[in-house]
Amino acid sequence: MKRLYVFAAIAVALLSTTATARFHHFGQPFLVGIGDKHGFMDASCRMVIPAQYPEAFDFSEGLAAVKVGE
Repeated sequence: MKRLYVFAAIAVALLSTTATARFHHFGQPFLVGIGDKHGFMDASCRMVIPAQYPEAFDFSEGLAAVKVGE
């Protein structure tokens, strides 16, 4: 019975990883939040756009929307 629970936990973990991975664009920077500001990091975890925006969204087609000012 314990083996069944372990197998089920591994299956759920693998399926959830696969489901979320297909929505990310690994060649583009990803959104990070530091405090109440947002910026972007690359795959090497280097800040490519400093966390300076109060609101930001993921990259799509090479662009990301950010809020500047009011």
